[in-house]
Amino acid sequence: MITTFGTTYKRLREAKNITMQKAADHIVSKSFLSRFERNLTNISFAKLYALLLNINVSVAEFIFIDNIYHHRHQAFYFDDTKDYLDQITKLTHQQLINDYFKKWQQNQSTYNYFNYLKQKHLTRTEHLTPTEIHEISNFLFNIETWTHYEIRLYMSTMDVFPAPTVYALTKQLLHNGEITLNVDWNHQADFTYILLKSALLACYQHDLENAVYFSNQVVKTIDNEQYLYEKTELHFIHGLIYLQKKETALGNQTINEVFSIFKQLDSPNLLRLYQQRLKKFQTWQS
Repeated sequence: MITTFGTTYKRLREAKNITMQKAADHIVSKSFLSRFERNLTNISFAKLYALLLNINVSVAEFIFIDNIYHHRHQAFYFDDTKDYLDQITKLTHQQLINDYFKKWQQNQSTYNYFNYLKQKHLTRTEHLTPTEIHEISNFLFNIETWTHYEIRLYMSTMDVFPAPTVYALTKQLLHNGEITLNVDWNHQADFTYILLKSALLACYQHDLENAVYFSNQVVKTIDNEQYLYEKTELHFIHGLIYLQKKETALGNQTINEVFSIFKQLDSPNLLRLYQQRLKKFQTWQS
């Protein structure tokens, strides 16, 4: 199948001032590259990958730019992971709902169906039905290797599942998704997000064993100072764990340290969110 990859490759090559001869070097002939850049011939993935290395562009970057150039929706868009929804985010999610729903109606693909359910849930405009929730969990439980698609589907819908299902799916992710953990920073951030939410849920449930287990997994995952927000959330979870252990003074001190960070950074949405989380923990505790 002829794609638009050729013209995109040419635009990137020329933008980097790399000659056709240098780009094709030891991979394909200059005449073949010329035909490819005019979208007149197909190319194997191995050769495309090698050509991209010659112009210093990753596969993920290339596909993203190709979609931008040709006004196509990004199938794997790494949007920001947010614990709250602002108005712009809500509008973006609504647009994606409409897009995925139309595509699902057109081709009935599993990929578009689950993306539609994911976005529908994220907008909070309507609840997923018990049947839809079961379909998502059944799909995830039957995946042997979790990649970006499964991780994003789970992290976007994990709050609809009961606690035992969350614990089981997160442990499955630890087993089946670790192979993709170091693909890039986005995968690491998503992986950490899921572990943190699982630990937080265990705190709400006053399940000390799982709260400690998942928080310890987060410690193993966070290995540098880029994860400042994640470390702050983990600090909050440690505060809840101290409270569960009846170490009240240390728990309150730890949680107040988190509140102080959000105040100093002028982050009212996050401060409000974590105050609500503490109240939820206290409500469930009583």
